[in-house]
Amino acid sequence: MPETCGLCGQAPIAPGELEIAGLRLCAECHAGRLKGRLAPRGLVLRERRWIEDRGEHQRTVYVIELCGGVPFRLELQAELCGEGLAHKLAKVFKREVQTGDPDFDPAVYIDTRTREDVAAALGSPGLRAAVLELLSEDVRLLLDGNTACVTVAGTLSNRAPRAGALQRDLALVLHHLAARAAELGLPPRPVSLAGYPGSTHSAKPEHDWG
Repeated sequence: MPETCGLCGQAPIAPGELEIAGLRLCAECHAGRLKGRLAPRGLVLRERRWIEDRGEHQRTVYVIELCGGVPFRLELQAELCGEGLAHKLAKVFKREVQTGDPDFDPAVYIDTRTREDVAAALGSPGLRAAVLELLSEDVRLLLDGNTACVTVAGTLSNRAPRAGALQRDLALVLHHLAARAAELGLPPRPVSLAGYPGSTHSAKPEHDWG
């Protein structure tokens, strides 16, 4: 019997596909084409895209916002991003969550009010690997309760290749977050994406990839 995708569990592994964040993926999930593939796992992932003008010269940018959730009672409040020089200096004065992972800790800066919960979640090697994969797209990951969101802006010409990778990588984060919550024995909680945490926009085209 052929091995099935570690993310959706529905399709055979794509020949020659690389393992990402501890999971071997089918061709559709690897490309970020997730329509109808996450719901059987209890995961929710939605996408909104819009165009806006920014800055003094009203530069036109294309914005992608992805937000997803897992059906467990998580109480996470955190922002994770790639660690820069300013973050390294901040660590001198601030006690940051450390996982003991030599690849993760120097690469990711974590700003959180729920240190113990975030540390428990990041006890998952798969979740740490998924976060690293997602942050390689130069985004910030917002964790709010049992939801996870990213927003990225770019020019009209570079939006397409990034969209699939962002969808896939956030789905990997959700998968490992749900697995970790189950491992910790956390009770269920419905996913609500009302308001999209961190968003200031109210009317945008929306796609549900659950």
